[in-house]
Amino acid sequence: RKENLLKNGKEQKDEVQEWHCHDCNFQFVLVLKGWAEFEWEGEGVRRMEKGDCVNQRPGIPHREIATSEDYEVLEIVSPANFETRVVEAPASAVAAE
Repeated sequence: RKENLLKNGKEQKDEVQEWHCHDCNFQFVLVLKGWAEFEWEGEGVRRMEKGDCVNQRPGIPHREIATSEDYEVLEIVSPANFETRVVEAPASAVAAE
């Protein structure tokens, strides 16, 4: 797959930066190090820092905007083998910079 660079220069897969959703029924994310900014449909942009966690609603469209170079998370997802689908930006999306 083609790789993109986030604002901090860290390489991530395209679909992380694009609006996407995960075909799973449970996703818990705990930030172990660093920070990240995400945007979720209907929730706006949120910054997650070390110690923050989220129980991400199944199927919610979201995107990763930026991360620190030391960003590290623990994710618990069910099922473990899930699909990620790129989707259209929702009407609630904040305009790209």
